[in-house]
Amino acid sequence: MKSHRTDGEFFEEQGNMSAIKDQVVDREALVDSAMENSGKYTSVIFLDIDGVLNDFDDRRKNRELIDENMVSRLKKIAEISGAKIILTSSWRMYYFDYNAGKPMNEHFKRLMDAFEKFDLTISGATDEIGIDKKSRPLEIRCWLLDKPDVERFVILDDMEWHWGWLSDHVVYTRRRDACAISGWRSGLDNENVQEALRILRAI
Repeated sequence: MKSHRTDGEFFEEQGNMSAIKDQVVDREALVDSAMENSGKYTSVIFLDIDGVLNDFDDRRKNRELIDENMVSRLKKIAEISGAKIILTSSWRMYYFDYNAGKPMNEHFKRLMDAFEKFDLTISGATDEIGIDKKSRPLEIRCWLLDKPDVERFVILDDMEWHWGWLSDHVVYTRRRDACAISGWRSGLDNENVQEALRILRAI
């Protein structure tokens, strides 16, 4: 990161930086070798799964874990921007388990099948720090700390976490819909694609 960096101020607010880092599980040995050989990160997509690549109503009704139309929209963002995909979703546990040699989870297999179909690659994942409203923003900030070459990034998420300065980089994929069972519709749509590309300065 360049001028957007205010990590020192953030960690001062959260407590001692080293104490926070101690909470992070070391996953370096589990990182995909393709990521290690892929060069510097300059553009990144931080990807949630539920509510981004699926819709909660559809998932309940049709057991639709991954919506390929939404994956195709993610492909458009990645292809035009050249950004690498970093998982922030709870699904990253499946990713870590798979890289550790464990059998592939059924949910993760559906995700990987869809990614393979659209020629998409997961380049890594943030570490899990906690489950409160500040945890995902903190996990992303920790990931960015040792990635000084990142010049632009977008966060695809359906939840209103306590984003702080990261909010300028967030594309919300959840919106009101009176026709939906829950009153909400979620998932990556074409407007989200255009917003993400603007944030990544790819259009």
